[in-house]
Amino acid sequence: QTILDSVTLYAESGTSAPDTSAPTPQYVVDPDGDTEAGNVYDDIPSAISAASAQSVIGVAGDATLEPSDPVSIEKPVTITGINGKPSIDATGNRQGFAVKTDGVTIRNLAVDSAGSNISDNETEVGGIFVGNKLGFTDAGTITIENVDITNVDGTGTERSAEGIHIKSYNKSDAIDSVNIKNVTIDNVDANTADSYDDGGRGANGIKLQADVEDISISDTEIRNIAGHWGYGVVLTPSSNEDGTPKDISFDTVSIDDVDAEGSENSGVGVGVDAAGGDPTDTDVADPDELSFSNTTIQDSDVGIINKNTNKDLDEPEGVDFISVDTNVSNPESNSEG
Repeated sequence: QTILDSVTLYAESGTSAPDTSAPTPQYVVDPDGDTEAGNVYDDIPSAISAASAQSVIGVAGDATLEPSDPVSIEKPVTITGINGKPSIDATGNRQGFAVKTDGVTIRNLAVDSAGSNISDNETEVGGIFVGNKLGFTDAGTITIENVDITNVDGTGTERSAEGIHIKSYNKSDAIDSVNIKNVTIDNVDANTADSYDDGGRGANGIKLQADVEDISISDTEIRNIAGHWGYGVVLTPSSNEDGTPKDISFDTVSIDDVDAEGSENSGVGVGVDAAGGDPTDTDVADPDELSFSNTTIQDSDVGIINKNTNKDLDEPEGVDFISVDTNVSNPESNSEG
């Protein structure tokens, strides 16, 4: 009748349960607040500029980013919604947030409409970008937790669109620890023209590119991804940077409805890609770097595609395929995948 004599609960310092209050912030962003009160700011960039490293910036209510560059985070701080999950309207911005250093946490926020009203082809569009051409600081893990990324719109550009894009550069340290937890990525759209030359580009829920390592994706939903080609999650090299993604883990992840519209490409749940896009034995990601548990891929043409011709990928344990035409594809030529 007694299951346990006693129970001990441990709470990690500085975290909060989904949709609950975050730790007390030292800096507050409140568009309707009293900015004369001290450490209260009416926009996120101003609070980041004023904040010291390792501090907490609390976002008290919905905010609209001015059409410009993304919110750049260049010091190890926590940016968190407080008393709920405020929505950040990123209309007119190529990305909502650009994380340029280690040790950053983005938590309890919604990022909406990144890429909307963008018509130039300067750079890819996305909800959150992690990368820095000038280098990282090795200041700790990057965490993206309890975040909703919705309505990423790259249809007006000839650039790819991502919910989250993590990319390493040769001049920087490798990005070697990112936790993506309790994240929803919903509705990422790219240009669906019939060919690349006509402007057709890729849509990706999460894009992991070049020398990135130890990426944990857990308790996450990725759905409604559509482009000239489409991936729920893709591991890919870069044409200009060295390295390929390593140690990528999925735990309790759902990938649903990935489409490649207006082309002969396939909508793919998880992709092991090559720099040029075709199957090859060089400059291609490694399927052995993937691990899965409690993962579901559904309503896509291909569950997992492996373009590394050095090794075949067998259907992995820990993945449930639902309404998928081909569970695992190991194409030898572009026409097969």
